[in-house]
Amino acid sequence: MSQDRTEWLAERRKGIGGSDIGSILGVNPYKSKRDLALEKLGLMPEQEETAPMKRGTCLEPIIADIFSETTGIEVVEEKQILVHPDHPWMLGNIDRWTTPDKAVLEIKAPGIAVFSKIRREGLPTAWISQLQWYLSITGSEAGFFAVFNSELWKLEHFQVESDRELQALMIDEAGKFWSDLQQGIIPEDNAPSIELPPTTGNTIKIDTAEWSIAVRELYEAQEIRKEAEALEETAKAEIKRIMGDTYCAESDGFRAYLINQNGRKTVDSKRLEKQFPEAYAACAKAGKPFQKFTTYFLKGFES
Repeated sequence: MSQDRTEWLAERRKGIGGSDIGSILGVNPYKSKRDLALEKLGLMPEQEETAPMKRGTCLEPIIADIFSETTGIEVVEEKQILVHPDHPWMLGNIDRWTTPDKAVLEIKAPGIAVFSKIRREGLPTAWISQLQWYLSITGSEAGFFAVFNSELWKLEHFQVESDRELQALMIDEAGKFWSDLQQGIIPEDNAPSIELPPTTGNTIKIDTAEWSIAVRELYEAQEIRKEAEALEETAKAEIKRIMGDTYCAESDGFRAYLINQNGRKTVDSKRLEKQFPEAYAACAKAGKPFQKFTTYFLKGFES
């Protein structure tokens, strides 16, 4: 084992990294939550670098260049392990930053079987959790995957939006795991604890006039909304400044209240489920299935 890899593995024991979170959530098919705990506690040997791992390391700079050439997005390497500003046990070893937007780029070099499956079905849930972990640490609004297969010499790239609600759930699960680990508590293997959003398979091109018109209308609508929201916030701030400490003020057919309120109380559903599973099961309600529609204006879009 090289000195660089030995040092990197030693750093990983100081916290939870992106490659660990899938095991904690129970979505990593190669390493269970229990195995991860034993590894972190030094009770089982670290995984040796496999041939696929070496392939990924060797191809990483090449894939980064191909991603830039394909998308027009410039990237820079990040050589330091990143740390979450509020949770020092949250670590991130990202592959690249996009510049100047500072989005996270995660690079993968799977074999042809896995690559073909990703093209059909989308990204593995363990990969999604890894990128969401990095987005939480960095505060980035979005991230990218560059998935490359050397046998086909083919790149597929995906953009993933930051999901703050999902990240909060992940941090909660990982925080409990890390707290137990500090006490020497070894968990049992677990079923998946969080349902991660799927990604689609192949991206298709729609080169029609109605598509172009609809995209342009969406762009203009979003720009109008952003401008309106900024104007609204400015106007509200000015009214609040004029009111000072006044509870209620009105004039010109308009009334405004300034009311101090206590913080809202919420239920810790994870704690409730753990301590009172029967009560949780009796009260839990599943929402109706729905389609999540997300949109991105890629670099090169002309407004």
